[in-house]
Amino acid sequence: MKRLLSAVFFTAISLSFHSSAAFALASIGSSPVNDSYVPLGSCDVSIYLSGPSASQGSVWVYLDNMAAGGSYWWDDQIYLDSAITQSQIEACGFTNVSGLSQNGADNGSFAADVYVGFSFTGTPTGGEPTSYEFAFSGANPTTYIQSEVPAGPLHDAGEVAAEMNTLVGGFVQTRQSFISSTIEVPGLVERRQVSNAAEPNTGNVTPSANGVTANISTSLTQIEAAAKDPNGSAETELSPFNIWIDGTFMLHNREQSGDNWGSFGMVSTGADYLLSEKALIGLSFHYDHKVDPTDANAELSGDGWLAGPYASFEIGNGVFWDTSLLYGGSSNAINTDIWDGSFDTRRWMLDTSINGHWKLNDVTTVTPKLRVAYLAETVDDYVVENGSADVLDIGGFTTEQLRASFGAEIARQFMLKDSLSLTPRLGLTGGFSGLDGSGAFGQLSAGFVLQSMDAWSVDTGLLLNIEGDGQTSAGAKIAISGSF
Repeated sequence: MKRLLSAVFFTAISLSFHSSAAFALASIGSSPVNDSYVPLGSCDVSIYLSGPSASQGSVWVYLDNMAAGGSYWWDDQIYLDSAITQSQIEACGFTNVSGLSQNGADNGSFAADVYVGFSFTGTPTGGEPTSYEFAFSGANPTTYIQSEVPAGPLHDAGEVAAEMNTLVGGFVQTRQSFISSTIEVPGLVERRQVSNAAEPNTGNVTPSANGVTANISTSLTQIEAAAKDPNGSAETELSPFNIWIDGTFMLHNREQSGDNWGSFGMVSTGADYLLSEKALIGLSFHYDHKVDPTDANAELSGDGWLAGPYASFEIGNGVFWDTSLLYGGSSNAINTDIWDGSFDTRRWMLDTSINGHWKLNDVTTVTPKLRVAYLAETVDDYVVENGSADVLDIGGFTTEQLRASFGAEIARQFMLKDSLSLTPRLGLTGGFSGLDGSGAFGQLSAGFVLQSMDAWSVDTGLLLNIEGDGQTSAGAKIAISGSF
């Protein structure tokens, strides 16, 4: 910092006040300012005035070792130095610094200069948002400005609440869609299929235009069937009791995420009991985890659960009714550039479907499915807080989806050489997602399964999805299963 030992006195004396200041200091007149210091947070503002005159003028405004505007006057000469930066103000103990404006020595002479100083808005440690200004204004007389004006909140509570609810609502709604598309409990059809299994577990990976899904599942019935008959060539008597586990992992991208990718995973387990060949009841538990970044430099994440009973009945020859009722909740976190918080939810899901599994002939099957699923999730009142310890209470809300769909898949098996079979298939599903859903939706799928008698198979397919809000996605699927 520059130090001056001389002082120049003036005959003129003036007094003025800065209209926008909470308080203003007297302008400099007969007594010059010689290296006076004003505390600013943990730093000091150094001010100096000696002059002005046509031939002599010296003035500066410094924040520690940085000059306002990056220059100062000395004997009507301009000298350069480091300019004040936002990071330096923050280092003095301020947050939410904005609006930094500064001006140093201009061309000409100090007598013709208009303004030397700086101003900004920030929140001091333990304080409220405040606008600050330290400056010399005018040449004759010269007014010294030192002002601290409360700036009020740097946010609009209504706008923040609306923004938070938009983020939370989008997070909850997309998670509902993921849950609806990935959650499964085994019914009588699956029980009979796995009783002839050649593999103790199955897995698949499904990439698409909006994500990638990986799945692995197994059950006690499937393990026992594979152990009894590794070729899966003979029917196995159904066990009355079954324990199963299923896992799904998904990478996803949506419009609100920009170029950021999120993830969703679900692990499900349960147990069921066969009352008869035509009736099954069980209990299931489902845990899910979701991470959802957005293009607004925010990330939401959450852990949730669902649990409840399910049942499956054969109501006609090759016609099955599957239904489940699940209740649960979730704990979630919000992290943005400014606001952080958490919220809890309560949710339940009713899922019911009529399934068919019909053989048109020895090598051709058709599997129609009519499904209705209702999901409701209530977000409890929650709180967000910023770095200035501002706290906002935000009211909760409920998000609902009612999804009804009908689809069918037809498949035909062809026997190849070396004990291989090839089964092409074609599927079409259409439906409507009401309430907080996106309206009409549809899916077209096509693919084939290549299977050997040595307990391995390859399942591939193409998917085209169209949502009612205009979103379209396409992708491919490949599934590989075998004994482990």
